[in-house]
Amino acid sequence: MPNMACLCPNFAVKIKSYICMNNKIELGKHVKSRSLNAGSLPSMAGKQKSNSKFPGLLSAGCAIAAFSLLTASCSQENACPHFETSGEAVTAYREHLSDVQHAESMEWEKLAASVASWQELRDSVSAALQRDTLCRTHDYPEETFRAVHRSIAAEYERLALAKSRTYREVLCLKEQGTPAARREDLRLQSEKLQPFFASLDTIPLYKDTPEQALARYDRFLSATLEHGIADKGQFLDYLRNEDALFRSYLAHLPELAGTSMAGITDKTERCCLLAVQSAGKPSFAVGEAVRYLTMRTNRRLLQNAAACMEDIGCGRMKSPEQAQAYLWMLMQPLMGMDGNGMAMLSQEQKKTLYGLADNMPAAIDRLCDVLGYDKERLEEMPMLMLKIHLATL
Repeated sequence: MPNMACLCPNFAVKIKSYICMNNKIELGKHVKSRSLNAGSLPSMAGKQKSNSKFPGLLSAGCAIAAFSLLTASCSQENACPHFETSGEAVTAYREHLSDVQHAESMEWEKLAASVASWQELRDSVSAALQRDTLCRTHDYPEETFRAVHRSIAAEYERLALAKSRTYREVLCLKEQGTPAARREDLRLQSEKLQPFFASLDTIPLYKDTPEQALARYDRFLSATLEHGIADKGQFLDYLRNEDALFRSYLAHLPELAGTSMAGITDKTERCCLLAVQSAGKPSFAVGEAVRYLTMRTNRRLLQNAAACMEDIGCGRMKSPEQAQAYLWMLMQPLMGMDGNGMAMLSQEQKKTLYGLADNMPAAIDRLCDVLGYDKERLEEMPMLMLKIHLATL
């Protein structure tokens, strides 16, 4: 997951609190925080704050997507408990650690399959800990679980980072390293919503100047905040209108390099919270709203990256500031989507994502020429992405 503190410090917390309140979600103590220290991105985090004009439009969506995928990955409803006691579960977890420790290396496909098995085991062990009343009064099983979990993650990191990796390999590990049953469940859920998102492409763009496009966007968000989102119908209308406005904004991406998006970012975050709050009714469950918003974010991340790639390919780079913003926006889909998010992509979107991964080295070379960056520093980004991903499983 991307640096949540950097993307959106408060919004993810609001969404998490709201969904937990309405669904009484019990997040296991073993789940590590998805919010990473800003220092985790030494070559980019420092630039994000000063160049947040473009990525800001995506921050609210990223927060919702991150939390929705977090709840999907740690939901105990989907876990398959196999252990009668916490002691039995922790013993099995230790055995898995021992198996991984004895592996000197693994082929990439085998490593991904092993990571998927680890996640299934983790969920089963966690379910056993939660069922065992002993863990309510004694910290030992839980503390042991966390210690073993950290060790397993470190071993998978050792295997994954044994040699240089590509952006495509990062995506492959994320996708194939997600349990197959979970991927299939998420795919089936997303298929039900795909017709809605496909219909958005039929809505024409506004023929505005860059300034008019932003003003129209801002007015729409202000009106939404004033009038609210009362039900599913208004929720879907919001997504339709926002999508058209966002795509109209993307048409002017190069011209808006020096324009602050702070106001629109803040209003978008608040509107997305309203969108979630419109759910929680028998006819519109919170989970359905979150799935819509997750797919909305997937769509925006890919649309944004595609627009950046097109501008880079056509030589529409006007300044180092624009190049820095484009660099971050190209990284966002690769960093922001985990295996759960990828499972909710359409086949065409998945093709776009892997195409982005394949074209990243050439695009980064061109951006580094504009920025004056040392290209070798950014060659390590796939390794950093893998490290972040494995640390947050």
